[in-house]
Amino acid sequence: MYNAKFDKEDNGIGKRIAAARKLKKITAQQLCDKLEQYGISVSRPALGKWERGESVPSAYQIMAVFFALDIATFKRFGSSEN
Repeated sequence: MYNAKFDKEDNGIGKRIAAARKLKKITAQQLCDKLEQYGISVSRPALGKWERGESVPSAYQIMAVFFALDIATFKRFGSSEN
């Protein structure tokens, strides 16, 4: 069962972003560049903060991450074409 409090304390979002980025074999800078294509301007240091759990992306930023990393489940969720 999902537990938001535990996920937040364990940096679940940041860990998932880092894991997906590494699975795609792209650098943090490459992800930042891809996010630009989706209208999100994020610096390499800011992305590092997300991955370390020092800050979290907004809902719009996380949707852009899903698209940039080609995470299909979330792409369907965010598509206005459905």
